Amino acid sequence: MASANLIADALENPEGAATIERVRAQVAEPTRRFRVYS
Repeated sequence: MASANLIADALENPEGAATIERVRAQVAEPTRRFRVYS
């Protein structure tokens, strides 16, 4: 559910630059470890 919480945080405060940067950083870590290839 961590990803759902990150999405909710971003949607609740779309104009909050600090929130968006925090969410972006938290998403970047797992995507570095677990690459998504298309």
